[in-house]
Amino acid sequence: SPVFEEIYQITRRHDQQQVTEEWLAEITDPFALAIWFMDVGDIQPLYRDNTHTVVRGHTLRLYLHVKSRDEAVLIRDWLDREWGIDLNANTWRQTRSGHDYHALSRSVPTVVREFVALVEPHVIPAMRHKIACVR
Repeated sequence: SPVFEEIYQITRRHDQQQVTEEWLAEITDPFALAIWFMDVGDIQPLYRDNTHTVVRGHTLRLYLHVKSRDEAVLIRDWLDREWGIDLNANTWRQTRSGHDYHALSRSVPTVVREFVALVEPHVIPAMRHKIACVR
């Protein structure tokens, strides 16, 4: 779509998507974090049993579509520095494809609540289920 061409060009180098400090510096509103969370984030209870969910905390996850751990760490450090959201960078390898996947996550209640407070005003009604367990 032509409306996304400028963003696409900012995040592309030599036909490979790459997150940079310059690109992250363009994200100055919590609305952008809310869009990201609604697209590829989730909050899950830490404990479940066979009959019902027992809430004993939550894990916030933001999945990253990046090529390297360095990019994941760059995003993690930026979230901490600019937004005060202290997440862990996780990497795992899918056994079938051999590809590495990256996500940011944290199960510390204050971190999860602070993130939800930041994005909640921008979460659309159809996606409120993603944050309902924290409120």
